[in-house]
Amino acid sequence: MGNSSGNNACAILVRILTLLLLIYALALSIMTMSSCHFLSALTPSNESHGVGLTTFELESGECIPHSAFIQKNYNGMEMVAKVGGYVAPSLGALVVLVALLECCRGTTEEWLCCCGGKCLPVLLLLGSVISQGLTFLLFKSDLFCTKSETIDTCIMDQAAYRSVQATICYFACFILYLFGGTPRPLGNP
Repeated sequence: MGNSSGNNACAILVRILTLLLLIYALALSIMTMSSCHFLSALTPSNESHGVGLTTFELESGECIPHSAFIQKNYNGMEMVAKVGGYVAPSLGALVVLVALLECCRGTTEEWLCCCGGKCLPVLLLLGSVISQGLTFLLFKSDLFCTKSETIDTCIMDQAAYRSVQATICYFACFILYLFGGTPRPLGNP
């Protein structure tokens, strides 16, 4: 009896840590999407212009959404990066919901039928890792990162570093959820 309650306490702590780390990853993902500083496009005169997954920075410093002209000239990498930026926090939010529902689930059989036990959250977290990683395809953009008379090179900016952190956090949550114990539901001794 003592060992069982110790295992459950450990499982609960790991699940709480996973949940907190996941919420941090969600915040980082959302900050990545809302920033116009995912990459800095450097001009030959060493001026820098910020480009985000959905916005870019004007010379005045104002961030505006990608215009219809820019969206029309996407080479595919921009769209995949943008979609990945939206999908990663969406899948992560579903895992938060599943983890919270896990606390008040009924019998194990009902839970397995509804949410697949660990299988569904682990697959959603894997999807978050992959989707967040897809945001880096923006660096393969012909529109923003191809050497031309207006762009010399592209470098990582603040939002790209946040995306790296979010990817690592999603991966850590994936590992913790996969290999961590499953806590018993509240009110189920």
